[in-house]
Amino acid sequence: MRTVHVAFLCGINVGGKHTLPMTALAALFTESGCADVRTWIQSGNVLFTAATPLARRVPALIAAGISKRFGFEAPVVTRTAP
Repeated sequence: MRTVHVAFLCGINVGGKHTLPMTALAALFTESGCADVRTWIQSGNVLFTAATPLARRVPALIAAGISKRFGFEAPVVTRTAP
């Protein structure tokens, strides 16, 4: 069963240092196996659905993907939507 989760990324900026296009961020979530991925403006907040085992791994998967593709660290915190 998939549950709705929200991810909060720290240190993402609209302009300047540590910019991250939301389309690229959404793609990282999709590539990690998440579904129904939606981003909120340029905030680094992401709504997605995932089964519990995957959702537990999402913070590490996304942080590693950002580091590899964009060259900076961005801590990721997830919570269930309720």
